[in-house]
Amino acid sequence: MVLNDIIDKYPVEEIEKALIFHYLDVNGIDKTIHPYIKDYINSFHSTQSLLNDTISLGYKSLEELAVCMELLIPKEDRQTNGAFFTPHHIVDYIINNISPKADAKVIDISCGCGAFILGAIKYFEKKYNKTISSIVSENIYGVDLLDYNVTRCKLLILLYGLSKGEIINENEIHIDVDNSLTRKWNKKYDAVIGNPPYVKFQDMEDKTRMLLDGKYNTTSFGTYNLYFAFFEIGKMILAPNGMLGYITPNNYFTSLAGESLRTYFQTTKAISKIVDFNATKVFDVQTYTAITFLTNEANNDIQYARISGDESVEQFLMTARFTQNNYNDLDTKKWRLLCDNEREVIHRLECSGEQLGTLFNIAVGIATLKDEVFFIDPYKEDDTYYYCNNKYKSNFKIEKKITRPLVKISKMKCVKDLNANQRRIIFPYTTLNNVASIVEENTMIEQYPECYNYLQSVKDILATRGKGKSNYKPFYAYGRTQGLNKHGVKIYTPTFSQYPRFIFDSDHDSMFTNGYGIFYKDTNASSIDLFTSVQNEITDVANVDVLIKILNSGLMHFYVSKTSVSIDGGYPCYQKNFIERFSIPVLTNENISVLRSLMDRDDIDRYLLNLYQINLSSPNLWV
Repeated sequence: MVLNDIIDKYPVEEIEKALIFHYLDVNGIDKTIHPYIKDYINSFHSTQSLLNDTISLGYKSLEELAVCMELLIPKEDRQTNGAFFTPHHIVDYIINNISPKADAKVIDISCGCGAFILGAIKYFEKKYNKTISSIVSENIYGVDLLDYNVTRCKLLILLYGLSKGEIINENEIHIDVDNSLTRKWNKKYDAVIGNPPYVKFQDMEDKTRMLLDGKYNTTSFGTYNLYFAFFEIGKMILAPNGMLGYITPNNYFTSLAGESLRTYFQTTKAISKIVDFNATKVFDVQTYTAITFLTNEANNDIQYARISGDESVEQFLMTARFTQNNYNDLDTKKWRLLCDNEREVIHRLECSGEQLGTLFNIAVGIATLKDEVFFIDPYKEDDTYYYCNNKYKSNFKIEKKITRPLVKISKMKCVKDLNANQRRIIFPYTTLNNVASIVEENTMIEQYPECYNYLQSVKDILATRGKGKSNYKPFYAYGRTQGLNKHGVKIYTPTFSQYPRFIFDSDHDSMFTNGYGIFYKDTNASSIDLFTSVQNEITDVANVDVLIKILNSGLMHFYVSKTSVSIDGGYPCYQKNFIERFSIPVLTNENISVLRSLMDRDDIDRYLLNLYQINLSSPNLWV
């Protein structure tokens, strides 16, 4: 039996009481000794099946009970309020690093069921040998939006007191039901701790957006996240010599949405230390996190440590080594926080020649906003038509002349995959001088009647794009214009990849999705000239095999791994803003000839390390 099975069978309120009843029972605590607990248990109308199911969970400790309480939060509240339970080793690390004094006032302004509250109580108890009652009345404060969270938090405090032989007066517990976003804060606190709610802008309720818009520096522009405001509130209520410690998503270092928060931090220089878990998951959800410590004093540097791929979270927290990252080296557009000797190597990789973004045009792929309508996988063809099926229509045909080759980059692992690709995209546009124009309906009906009939049959489906709020004219226009005007030979890279996966495509007309295209100069286009100020042999398409070797080298892997964001499994990001500063040395004909002759990966890497004049004591670039 697992907790989710029990949640499906019984009311949440009864499960909560059964869990507490079982905790008291299994730990031999008198259920009548505390009047609040006594009244609480007396209201419990148990069934033997519920008690049996609760017992079967095997939970005995207060920590296990706290986890259960957090899991009892309704799913709708988890999403809208961004609730995640914080593991005790994270809680302990944050509190121990802040190291509050014996008389310190500590607050969690989004306390949930009390993981940080309990952690702080145990800290004061152990370090200063204080009674639970004195800690609760003198040191501990909390706020949460949800009344049942506050109730459970108080219950856990009372239970912890009972486990230590103390009867805590519930009226002395400073845990309030309130909205931290609107609360009138009239106190300062020596330590602000917690796991603030993570809610993306698009998932926020309208009333929450109204509370945030323009009220805080961190929510003044862009598609901010709810936890941004909690950073700002936390600093606002911090005492002069206090410290804040939060665990939050780590994508605020680099994401577009995080620019307002980065700007705030660079203005205040409040961050003193960051512990980055990179792509290692702390929570059992698709969220990648970091611990951020703030002070009320301006700091010159951020002490930064990043977990390696082979470390456990617990091991990393015990042995983390920190590197100074000066605020003057950070850019609000994207933070690049580096460890040890990474900074010098990254500098060499960016400054040994012309950067990729200068040499080439790096562009994002096509975005129809309804790919399953426009992307086709023909099961047969003749001279005039492609014959297709999809989930919307069976046995329809499309005129070949209105399609283009389509490459889904994420599916391409090598040139062999590219050559075998048969996918097409319906392309209802004409292109002149690198400018795409929509094919008008009359022309579609006259020249591409089969395609028009197909698109007409899925018109209602197309209308759902943009949640039905956008008006596309004509109805079959792509949802976005990105990628429409990008044509020519190019090199593909997926957005995320465990290792560099750059593939050359000589097809001028092919379009792509799920990645980026690095475009060579289009000699047929007179409107742009990408290389008027650059002389580099690598921009000659005849040398593309050499460029591919450089892009697929260990140096590129090292560079992107250290400067981009990652997803689960440690797959770094190859978006334009993460690869455009990688430099290509000015190559002599001899360099080109040598690189063309080298086939072994390690030989290529050794030669490139020499070209970039990089000296690594342990040059395993692929780790």
